[in-house]
Amino acid sequence: MKYHDCIIYNSNMKKILYIFIVFFMISCSGENVSNANNSDENSDLSNLLDIANKEISKLAESSAEKDGLIDRITQELSSTNKSIDILNNSLEALKLQYNDLNNKNLNLSNEIEKLLEEKLLLEMSIKNLRTQYEASTIEKSVEGNNSKNIQKQEKPKDPKIPTPVPSGLNK
Repeated sequence: MKYHDCIIYNSNMKKILYIFIVFFMISCSGENVSNANNSDENSDLSNLLDIANKEISKLAESSAEKDGLIDRITQELSSTNKSIDILNNSLEALKLQYNDLNNKNLNLSNEIEKLLEEKLLLEMSIKNLRTQYEASTIEKSVEGNNSKNIQKQEKPKDPKIPTPVPSGLNK
């Protein structure tokens, strides 16, 4: 049963109770002419009215207590609803934050993949450059050795004849 339904039910019950009390009081206040023991009947009626008034007081107190309880429950529900709203807002903010972080993570993952591909291409380029450099160095070395061999083969051998040193100079 919702709070709104409780209030309607409680107010309807109050109206019915008040109508019953008024009807009871009107019916009890009328004079009974046909009976000779008017004083006994009046005392019985006054006793009944007193009992009814006490019951009405008890019901009013009970109704007031229930109204207070309903007010406290209403305040607690209001407070709880505010807390739920705050939590929902926080949850929405966290969802947005999560989505942002997830997107950043995906972007970073894509960037890492691109960088890894670029690294692989650079490593392959370095390997190719080394191979080209080593090939050209070997080629130059081979050409240099070939040209030295050709020069050695083309040069006539000069017999070295020792030149005599004059004997007078050696002292």
